[in-house]
Amino acid sequence: MVKAADGEMTIRELAERTGMTVRNIRAHQTRGLLPPPVVRGRTGYYNEQHVARIALTREMQADGLNLEAIRRVFETSDGSAAEMFDFTRALRMPFEDETPDPPR
Repeated sequence: MVKAADGEMTIRELAERTGMTVRNIRAHQTRGLLPPPVVRGRTGYYNEQHVARIALTREMQADGLNLEAIRRVFETSDGSAAEMFDFTRALRMPFEDETPDPPR
């Protein structure tokens, strides 16, 4: 039997950790929202990057993006968490920070 390395989890453990169902995790993979697991033997193993991607997907949904838009963001980025977090931060930046032009 193949064992999980440190920090790795099965799909069931990932589901418990993130509060998602196994079915939804598989659907996210099919849609291109979640990268595939590392497969050893017949078991796929997930890690903290998968947990972070699920959390980021949820944050982006909360900001109003639909799953297709989120998939496109992931597809056009290099996959780095930093780039994706920068994108979500830019979405959240309030427009109120802009200083109005003085009246003429």
